[in-house]
Amino acid sequence: MKPRFPGVAFFGHKHSGKSTLASMVEWELWDLGGRNTVRLAFAGALKDLCRELIASSFRPLSDEELKKAEVIRLSPVAVERLNTFLVAAGLPELDEGERAELEHRVSGKVPATWRWLMQWVGTDVVRRRDPNFWVEHLEEQALAAMDGDHFVLIEDGRMENELALCEKLEFLTVGVACPVQFDGDDHESEKQALKTAGKCRVFYSLPKSMDVLKETAHEIVWKFLVNAL
Repeated sequence: MKPRFPGVAFFGHKHSGKSTLASMVEWELWDLGGRNTVRLAFAGALKDLCRELIASSFRPLSDEELKKAEVIRLSPVAVERLNTFLVAAGLPELDEGERAELEHRVSGKVPATWRWLMQWVGTDVVRRRDPNFWVEHLEEQALAAMDGDHFVLIEDGRMENELALCEKLEFLTVGVACPVQFDGDDHESEKQALKTAGKCRVFYSLPKSMDVLKETAHEIVWKFLVNAL
């Protein structure tokens, strides 16, 4: 069975259940006939970059293990590596304040976490220089996948320009919120994620329950994606 949309993108704040829903939808589509699905993430390239900035002893850890770590150590050459990336991408190097911020985290004077690193590099550094940098990177990946007749599944939408891209690509957009899990994170990306989720074509406010997530994934597949209904 061929889905009605060329892809589906999930939007929501951290711990909203969007990645879990994405996995469940992927499994259901596979069960319906082995549709060749490509899993993409706006933060995919960002995670690769951030792994280059952490100490080598932390790099073997999985994303989940890094998220759970209370503190991570950064590489002593994190500043140089980030500047190298920025220059190669055609973006300005770190300014004095940004350099000092990162150096304090490298020295351990200020603790660093994986979530802080992802938010700071992805939003405060890169998106401040070019709001569409990560969006354009994912667009290239999505178009290549679609050219190969793959169904695209995006699990980590947050920003309005990310939503605009998914609408341009004619993807089904699904907003997810889990009020119990939203802890009031005041970072720009979390505030924006909650607002953007509410603007999606479909929106769910869900309790933190695996059974409810399974039911929701089933509804998304059968009500919105499969041509037979």
